[in-house]
Amino acid sequence: MTFDEQELETLSDYFGNAPVALHMLGADAVVARANRTELETLGYQDAPAEYLGHDLREFVVEPRRVDEMLDRLAAEGELQDFPLTLVRRDGGLVPVRLFTSGRRDGDRLVGDRAVLIPRDESRRPKDVPVFQGDTLALAGKSREEKEALYRDLKDFFQHAPVSLHIVTADGRVRYTSARELEAMGYAESPEDYIGHHIAEFHADQAVIDEMLENLVSGAPLVDHRAKLRTRDGRIQPVFIYSSSRMNGGDFVNTRCFTFPLPADAEVESSIHRAFVWPRNEDYGLHAEPSADLSREAAMSLALRYVAGRKRPEETLGFLAECSRLLAGTSDLGTRLREVLRLTAGYLADRAAVHVPAANGGGATWSAGRGAGVGGAADALLQRALAGGITHACLDAGARRGEELERSLLAEGVNALLVAPILVRGTVAGALSLARAADAERTTFGPADLALAEELARRLAPELEIARLRGELHG
Repeated sequence: MTFDEQELETLSDYFGNAPVALHMLGADAVVARANRTELETLGYQDAPAEYLGHDLREFVVEPRRVDEMLDRLAAEGELQDFPLTLVRRDGGLVPVRLFTSGRRDGDRLVGDRAVLIPRDESRRPKDVPVFQGDTLALAGKSREEKEALYRDLKDFFQHAPVSLHIVTADGRVRYTSARELEAMGYAESPEDYIGHHIAEFHADQAVIDEMLENLVSGAPLVDHRAKLRTRDGRIQPVFIYSSSRMNGGDFVNTRCFTFPLPADAEVESSIHRAFVWPRNEDYGLHAEPSADLSREAAMSLALRYVAGRKRPEETLGFLAECSRLLAGTSDLGTRLREVLRLTAGYLADRAAVHVPAANGGGATWSAGRGAGVGGAADALLQRALAGGITHACLDAGARRGEELERSLLAEGVNALLVAPILVRGTVAGALSLARAADAERTTFGPADLALAEELARRLAPELEIARLRGELHG
């Protein structure tokens, strides 16, 4: 048979270095293949020959349970969550939950495909080893041995008793099992699932953010709870085990195993979300995949998405530094310019605070590239000052047919936010932020809008104190 060497390497890594125990039984319950996690779990990592090729009954507290499993497999085709207690090489007991599907030759059961997880999972991710390398010793195999291994691994992946998938560095699903396509409702149209970003199928974006962050950094997922959205819109609670294939320090792909939970199960996450910061929509999720996408570009897509979760942490640090600067002892103008310089470096290309005067004119402090406002930007500023609500053009380039957007682009501005500074409901000034049309970041999103409004709220007391001291008039 013919096979793709790269696919064989991917499947070999997936099986050999998976974060859960895997094995394939042959005739008469003989262990034909087992992965590193199973060998480590049972203590045979240094003596695999004492496990491989042996009857599974030798490693079970009650051998009759293996016979029961095989009888049920022959009758039912698969077993979900079958309790079994294994015996380690040192005599220790390992209670597991067994998920298995039968391998057949016609009507005859000739083996199984098994996934095993601890019955009472108490490990923390940092306590779970993440394996790398050529665990199945591909390099030393003949072509005939590779062909046999490829057949077994392909069969295991396609017909495993639980949902399997591989997500590559661009965040997209590249391989998936038949069970997963069926469970997610894409069995008839796999092209609507494979090749799409994994985040599209998660109901809780904060959870997938956390998962991607862990996996890109090389940390495993252990009994990680999540909610998936199936094709028909149904929400399916699941728990997930996954680890990352790494090449040096670079993330290559995931090794993901997904197990269903009852539909009414409580899905607890390690994320506390009593307070939620808005997220910008575009982190490159919908960029068209390219066959010649470089590793750097692929990592950029994945990490830009992960940045959606990192942003609130950075935002907190930015706001804390702004508060520290505003609490200084220098005059108002100096403190405002320090905050604006910080803001222009973090959030925009230019930033300004405008305080109008009752008789016209007023004061403006600004910082950053091209600081100041032009005619179109001034029009947006006047709307915010008059109405006391935020006005924004988030992406002029996307609406260049509109008069305001054309004017902003002519002034070299692609995105502009103007947030009013309110003191007890009265407009005391406005904060304006602009991103240049030729900058690396040219658009604003919901997170930027929320951050601008929060910064405006922190500026309000300073303007009011300055007014009471007679430093401002208006």
